[in-house]
Amino acid sequence: FEKMLYDNALLIGLYADASVLWPELGFARRVVEQSAGYLLADMRVPESPGAGAFYSATDADSEGVEGKYFCWTPQQLIEALGEPLGRELAEAHGVTPQGNFEHGMSALHRPHALTPEQDEALAPARARLLELRYQRVPPLRDEKLLTSWNALMITGLCKAASAAEAWAEPELRERWLAAARATALALLELHRDAAGRTLRASWRGRGHTRGYLEDVALLGKALLDLHELELDPRWHREAEALATELLDHYARPGGGMFETADDGEALIERTESQHDSPLPSGLAVAIELFARLELGAASGHEQAAALARVGEQLDATLHRFRSAGSQPFAQAGLLVAARWRHPNAAHVAIRAQDRAAAEPLASRARAARRRLAYPVAISVEIDSTRARADAVVCRGQTCSLPLLDADSLEAAIA
Repeated sequence: FEKMLYDNALLIGLYADASVLWPELGFARRVVEQSAGYLLADMRVPESPGAGAFYSATDADSEGVEGKYFCWTPQQLIEALGEPLGRELAEAHGVTPQGNFEHGMSALHRPHALTPEQDEALAPARARLLELRYQRVPPLRDEKLLTSWNALMITGLCKAASAAEAWAEPELRERWLAAARATALALLELHRDAAGRTLRASWRGRGHTRGYLEDVALLGKALLDLHELELDPRWHREAEALATELLDHYARPGGGMFETADDGEALIERTESQHDSPLPSGLAVAIELFARLELGAASGHEQAAALARVGEQLDATLHRFRSAGSQPFAQAGLLVAARWRHPNAAHVAIRAQDRAAAEPLASRARAARRRLAYPVAISVEIDSTRARADAVVCRGQTCSLPLLDADSLEAAIA
């Protein structure tokens, strides 16, 4: 019953991807919608400072009883919904006299599949239970804001918005994209010091503690994810700045990345790790960030080309950890990140007079890459003097001629 932001952020992204790849799994979309709805309603900072960012966690206990806020008994359902409907919902959601948790309480679940008609018929009853749940004493909430966990949430919301695009649900797409944008703005406002360096956390509007590797890398990756959906060049520039911060203060000579900055807290030893925890390793995310930016250099993307040290650091790091495949479960993040160096990995550079003109090409590129086994990065440059949008597809140092229509772009990506 304890709700951690990083768990939910990662699960939203996972189920969003699954909902697009396997649309027959109707529950995947439901998980995305309900999880995102919960986080936006119960774990989001409502007003400044930090408006739009997400709190870290909620406790499992309320009134000294674990699960009391979330669980139900058959009698409580009957009292809330009446005799026939209460029993029907108890049957549909596995609420029994003995319970599936402690003290005869049950967490609502689905012991057997509901038909769409049953699910729709019970929706008002579930909404009524949610109203009543809000009248209970809630668990305590950990209201510190963490850069890395909020960055994961930006990525999760971007994946949800991308899935909504595939579902042909523009209102959901915009809602989740707006939430991701607000989170990014909150982090860039609160979690940078006077010199523009990344901070790890904030509490009631006061940012503190030099960011760790995972904070800088995950935020950079999240801003690239946001850029690919919103097409605002600002997010790409901010991601480039974060990549430069990584190279300046976290890069290890000879390959690899330190967990702490060179001007961070004085420690006996600066540690490093390529192994994943419940979060992907900071090293893996840094590699993905570097590789996605490097892919854009061949297209003449000015900012990406300016990151001259990226390729050297990538080469040294991937060589140093070339045995990661022997421990795939411990280093899955590293293996996934290395895919961005595959010869088939591609970069689509779109040039347009404004974001609206870029969107038809960008949306086709996003749709086309969902079916591919290799990754595709997207970037947008805005030039108000351009008469028509075009796109260039690059792999390694080889780029296509400018492509003017979405069909040609899709063919070049494939």
